[in-house]
Amino acid sequence: MWTLPAAIEDALWAAAPRVPRSALVAAIRARSIAYTRERERIAGLGGAADLAARAVFFAVADAAKVRIPLAELRGRGLVPARRPLRVLDVGAGTGAMTFGAFAELGAPLDVVAVDRDAEALEVMRAAFERVCDGDIALVPRDADEPRWGDEPFDLVVAGAVFNEVLPERRYELARNLLESVADDGAVVIVEPALRQTARDLHRLRDAVVDAGAAHVFAPCIRSVAPCPMLADDRDWCHEDRPVQLPPRAAQLAAATGLRERGLKFSYLTLRKRTDPLVPASAGTLLLRVVSQLNRPKGKLEVDGCGDAGRVRLRLLRRHRSESNRDIASVRRGDVVALAEPIAPAARTGVIDIRADTPVRRLQPASRRDAP
Repeated sequence: MWTLPAAIEDALWAAAPRVPRSALVAAIRARSIAYTRERERIAGLGGAADLAARAVFFAVADAAKVRIPLAELRGRGLVPARRPLRVLDVGAGTGAMTFGAFAELGAPLDVVAVDRDAEALEVMRAAFERVCDGDIALVPRDADEPRWGDEPFDLVVAGAVFNEVLPERRYELARNLLESVADDGAVVIVEPALRQTARDLHRLRDAVVDAGAAHVFAPCIRSVAPCPMLADDRDWCHEDRPVQLPPRAAQLAAATGLRERGLKFSYLTLRKRTDPLVPASAGTLLLRVVSQLNRPKGKLEVDGCGDAGRVRLRLLRRHRSESNRDIASVRRGDVVALAEPIAPAARTGVIDIRADTPVRRLQPASRRDAP
């Protein structure tokens, strides 16, 4: 279960503007509609209630999202050991990505926070100084302006930024972020789970791969382009992870009917070095789980993606065994390792798991219980 420590939530509440609860709830609903259905309304949002909504609700929920890609890096020992950890937060807003990084990594941070909204940055600074170990510098300017300092950063995070940048400038922004990160660091991009924004992120992934600009560490275990999800306009790859919101955010979620079941988002982790998310081994097929597990009558089915492309794994009830029992517990975001013998995929892209096919469930980002 993914969450954010209550101490960070408390710091954001202390830093946010004081507004009536009714105004706060209305602002949360309005921004949620703008995020998910009427994105043209985002530019018209503003005021104290909207700023408070961003800080005490959206930043709290979004901070938990970035913990997942950071947990994947941490699990492979790929978070730089330097302390304080130098972090560039592009499109920082009220600090969701930075607070998620502090929660997950537990390290002192030296943060450069970039956003055009100076008021949001001041909220972030006030909360950071209450709860985080480290220093923060604010840069009130557009996120897609290049160069943020001469020293390389250990970690670059960009939350809900690329969908607000013109399509023709997205690769340039990604390249600028990569130029700002240390050789052993990472760039983590988090975007909404909407089909269009996620597919735009898939296209950015392919552009980075085609240019040889970086290695895609996650979520993909597929190292080449194109992204298989782009073959069908109806498809997109996104996360849907279990969440336990801290107390006040949970109350607001109940009042607004939002964020009750899971964290939905898409993301991309880029590195200059080529360490894989899951090391390959001879005779084993690795697939990232990109759907929920379905249980039609008499079988289990789940979609996976990897160097073999996108395939459907199918296990008939009569073929269930101790060897393949892990398939019954997989969730979106897991990696499935199938050892030989593997029945070849049919033209439909289906792999039938046999009774003698060993299946292992791997979790690159182990869930964290609420503190």
